[in-house]
Amino acid sequence: MNLAWVGSPRCSRIFAATAVSVMAAMMVRGPWHFGQTRIWAGCSKRRVAEPVHSLIQDVMPIDRARAIAVHAATSPDKSVVERIDLAGGPRWHVELPRYAGSRQVTGLVTTPDVVQVRVVSAGQAELVALDLRDGRPVASLQLTQGWPESESGHSLPRAMSVAGRDRAYQLVGGEKRSAVVAVSLRGDRELWRHPIAGRIDLGVEAGDELALVVGGKILRLDGTTGTTRASPADAVEVAARSRGPYSLTSDLAALVAPAAAPPPQPVEVVFDPGARTLTSFDRANGRRLGSFDWPVTAAPPEPHHYKDGVVWIAFPNTAAALDARSLEIKAATQ
Repeated sequence: MNLAWVGSPRCSRIFAATAVSVMAAMMVRGPWHFGQTRIWAGCSKRRVAEPVHSLIQDVMPIDRARAIAVHAATSPDKSVVERIDLAGGPRWHVELPRYAGSRQVTGLVTTPDVVQVRVVSAGQAELVALDLRDGRPVASLQLTQGWPESESGHSLPRAMSVAGRDRAYQLVGGEKRSAVVAVSLRGDRELWRHPIAGRIDLGVEAGDELALVVGGKILRLDGTTGTTRASPADAVEVAARSRGPYSLTSDLAALVAPAAAPPPQPVEVVFDPGARTLTSFDRANGRRLGSFDWPVTAAPPEPHHYKDGVVWIAFPNTAAALDARSLEIKAATQ
């Protein structure tokens, strides 16, 4: 991992002292990869970085004012993770191994303290947690240790990272076998692991459960322990998205576990890829709030680009935020 903020003389002294301490620990305890958690050490200048202008691979909102953007790096086996802010522009950026996700299937989970990033490292799935304040690496978890190497890092084509209330879930695997790895919100502990026979096509937290679609059936796991719960026998098909309009605010939990679904979003946001328009409706009264002509150079929006009434727009090398109710662009990174 390359850290842009390690470099000042003071930082070098601290980093060197840390390295000596780690080396001493290795002599006594062995390598510093304890279990499946890698401990990161470093030092931050805590300064505002220059914006990153390379191709945006994905965007994940933190809240109405902030988001995480993943950019392509100069090397094809690297990516750059950047925190952007409506008020102050970019705050930090860190180069990591290649991002495993995409604009269609996100590999990002934001929590109050960190952002969890799925990357591909040496043919394996790895989860890196970065401190939201300054991009400092907090920890790294090996998700597929002992599995054969994979060019995709054992990334599933339709589901990867699932945000939850008390934990996050990382989905790994392929056509014949998969696994769910529950991770602490800070990204520094594996809570439990559940093997799955077959490919996971969908994952969503519904109440205190994780609901999966595997082989056309719903599989329910206890969110706290990972044990299997009684699941409905109804067949479920996860079809490829059609070319017609689709919603950014429909709740998947309401589809797979209606009884555990949270209250619906106050605004319904629909994107029409043919007309390239985004239209919002007030759910309380069904009133159409208006339409927004989607920029020609921007990628089509995905459901994970929406949060707290704001849709984040991914241009080729910058990002902007659109208020879903007023349909005005709030600000953009430059």
